[in-house]
Amino acid sequence: MPDIAIHSGDATHARHHDLAAEALRWFANWPDGLVVADGDCNVRYLSAKATDLLGWATADVRGRNLHDLLCPLNRDSAHAEAECPLCRSDLNGDDVHSGYWLSRAGVNVSVDFRVMPLAGEGIDGRILSFYDNRQRSHSYREMRKFTEYVELSPAPIAEFDADGQLLFGNPALQEQLLLHGFDERGAARIWPVNLAALCQRVWRRQTLIHDVEVRVDDNWYRWHFHPVGLETTDVDSGDAPSVLAYLFDITEQKIAEIQLAEEKAAARRDFFAKMVHELRTPLNAIIGFSQVLMKRLDGVLSERDMASLRAIRAAGIQLSELVSDTLDIAKIEAGKMVVEEDTFVVASAIESFRDQVTTLAEAKKLIYECECDPALIIRSDFRKVRQILLNLVANAIKYTNRGSVKVRGFLTDPHTLVLEVRDTGIGIAAEQIDRLFRSYEQINDERNKGIQGTGLGLALVAELVTMLGGKIGVESTLGEGSVFRVTLPVSGGTDRDLLPRRTIQAQADN
Repeated sequence: MPDIAIHSGDATHARHHDLAAEALRWFANWPDGLVVADGDCNVRYLSAKATDLLGWATADVRGRNLHDLLCPLNRDSAHAEAECPLCRSDLNGDDVHSGYWLSRAGVNVSVDFRVMPLAGEGIDGRILSFYDNRQRSHSYREMRKFTEYVELSPAPIAEFDADGQLLFGNPALQEQLLLHGFDERGAARIWPVNLAALCQRVWRRQTLIHDVEVRVDDNWYRWHFHPVGLETTDVDSGDAPSVLAYLFDITEQKIAEIQLAEEKAAARRDFFAKMVHELRTPLNAIIGFSQVLMKRLDGVLSERDMASLRAIRAAGIQLSELVSDTLDIAKIEAGKMVVEEDTFVVASAIESFRDQVTTLAEAKKLIYECECDPALIIRSDFRKVRQILLNLVANAIKYTNRGSVKVRGFLTDPHTLVLEVRDTGIGIAAEQIDRLFRSYEQINDERNKGIQGTGLGLALVAELVTMLGGKIGVESTLGEGSVFRVTLPVSGGTDRDLLPRRTIQAQADN
C-alpha cells in the first residue's frame, strides 16, 4: 500500500493506515481524478486518473503545496496562496469551482473541481475531485454564469415540457405570474391560449415559434418559443426535450401602433368626408337639371328619351345616396352619428324612394313590390330606417337578374317591427354570409363578375340597425334568392285612418 500519511515527523503508523483506508474508500471506482493533501495543503497522493489528466505521479509531487503545484501564474486568474480555492480553510464539498491547473507538461488544463474535507479521529486533510471539462459543452463556471444571466434577466424566461407544463420560471416570470394571476381553470393569464399545442409543435417539428401575442387587461406581451436539447434527445423513445420560452412586454409598442392606426384612420375619414362632400354639388346639379328637363320636355320628347332622362336622374340619386352612405360610415367610425327619434308612418319611409328603385327595377325588367300596413306608426329615426330599407332594396336589385324584389313591413308583436326584403337573385353561399356586413368587402363569387359596388351598403345597414337597437339576419339559397330580415324595437302604435291601404307595384314592359 502506498504511503499516504497526512502527518509527518512522529505521526503514528496507525494513523497512516487510518488515513490510507479513508482515502481508499474515495479512490475505489471513482470516475474523476483525485488528489489527497494534508492539513497544510501538501500533496500526499494522486489517483491513477489524476496522473492520467495531469501527468504528475505521486512520487514526483508528494509534499509539494497544492497551490504551488497546480495554480498557474501566467493567466488572468492568477492569485496568491491565501486566496487559493484549493487551500481555503472553510471547505464545502458541495461547491463546484472552475479553473486552470498546471500539468507536468506545462499545459494549463481547464478543470471543474470540488474540495472536500477529509477528517476523522486524528485525521486532518482534504481531497480534490476534478475532471477535464474541455470535453464538455460548458465548464461549471460558464454554467454558473449562464444561471446568473437567467436569474438576473429582466425578461421573463420559462421552461415547459412538451405538454405545456411549466418546469422552470426565473424571478422575472414569477413576478408576472403574481401580477396577472390565473384564470378560473388555474392557467396563468399570461400563457397563450394554445400553449400545449405550441410546445408540441416546437418539440415535434424542432422549430422556433416567434411573435405569439397575448393581451392581459391593458397589457400586451409577445412570446418566443425555442426547442431545448433536441440534438441529444431521442424523440421516438419518449424522452421529450423541453421548450424554452421568452416573454417580452410590448405594451408601449402596441399603444404606439394603436395611436398611429387611429391617427391614420382619422386622417382617412377626414379626407373621405371632405372629398365626398365636394361630390354633392355636381350631383345635385345633375339630379336637379334632369328633373327640370323631364318637366319641361314632357310630351315633347319620345318615351325612349324620357326613359333616358329618368335613368339619368335615378343614377344621380343613386350616386347621391352612395355619397351619403360614405359620409355616414365616416361619422359612425368617428363616433359622431346620433339617433334622432320621431314618430312616422313606416309606409312613408318605404314610399319615399319608390321612384328611384322603380327606375332601377325597370332597367332590369324586375317586379318591385312593397307591402306594409299604411296605419303602422312607429317612433324611431326616420332617416336611418329609410336608409336601411333603401340599401337593402338597392342591393337586392343589384344581385337579381330576373324575377322580383319585394319589401315588407309588419309587426310580429306590439313591440317588434320587422322589415323584410326578399329577392329571387343569385343567392349567397353559407360560408360567405359572415363577410356581408364588413366595410369595403364584396362576396367573391364568379356570378358576381361585372357587378360594381363599394361594399359599404350592407356594412352601413348593420351599423344603423345596431344603433337603433335592432338585429339583422339573412336566409339565402344559391340560385334561388335571399331574404334580409331586420327587427327593430317599436314605440308608438297604429292609426288605420291615417292612410289608405295599398300596395306599391312597378313592372316593366316585357
